[in-house]
Amino acid sequence: MRKSLVTIICLLLITTFITMSSLAESNHILANNNIISNLSNNTLNTSTQGQGKKQPFINIAMERAKGATALLKEINSGLYPIPKYMFANAKVMAIVSSNPRFGDPANDAAGSGVVIGRDPKTKRWSAPIFITIKDGYIRDQTDPTKINNLFENKDSTMIFFGMHDNAKNLFCQEKLEVGNLAGVLVSSGIFQYRKHVADSAAISVGLFGYVYSQKLIIGMSIEESIFKQDKVLNDAIYETPILEQFLPEAEYIPKPVLACTDMLNQLYPARR
Repeated sequence: MRKSLVTIICLLLITTFITMSSLAESNHILANNNIISNLSNNTLNTSTQGQGKKQPFINIAMERAKGATALLKEINSGLYPIPKYMFANAKVMAIVSSNPRFGDPANDAAGSGVVIGRDPKTKRWSAPIFITIKDGYIRDQTDPTKINNLFENKDSTMIFFGMHDNAKNLFCQEKLEVGNLAGVLVSSGIFQYRKHVADSAAISVGLFGYVYSQKLIIGMSIEESIFKQDKVLNDAIYETPILEQFLPEAEYIPKPVLACTDMLNQLYPARR
């Protein structure tokens, strides 16, 4: 009887020890899981916070792309639209404005906008690179107009077309100086199309320019002006401040950012 009692007590002690060990192991696993969960949540929160910091700039980029789209539609539905052959033959197009739809320009820029290139293989227009413009003069007038002064009028827009393959790469750098001997020539946009004139001019001239203000549009040439990539907006959308090439449409790009791209692909496909 005494041996049986001792045996029972020993079994109870062993069972108690195993139970306590199991509970300790469970608590240890639970604690580890909590630590992993907390680390994951912290990482997710950090990522979300980073995205949250960029969201205001993403919103500006979306509004700027939609503003460029609305302005192009407005111009081309007016009495003096930009000739369709300019869009059809262009390799790159930039639109900059002081219009409120484009938002406030970055830093000391006079105007802000987008530049869009055409893929030489697919012939489709790219996602936009965000840019700014400042300084320089419009020379197609008796009294040259300063671009900075022009953009004090919130109804002013400038549009540029590059008709040669080399023009596309002009904007794939941090800064582009135009309208002087050291930079890229900008000539008045062509309204009366003559193929041999336009083709030869496209090679010799870097960009063709137009100015749109108060519902009127004219061709113009400029001197001593500077384009810069908008590093803040480019970084918010593409996670790189300076784009060295035009990017194709992609799912990660917010749809409103591609508003101008979609319109150009629909209305002005390239001639094959």
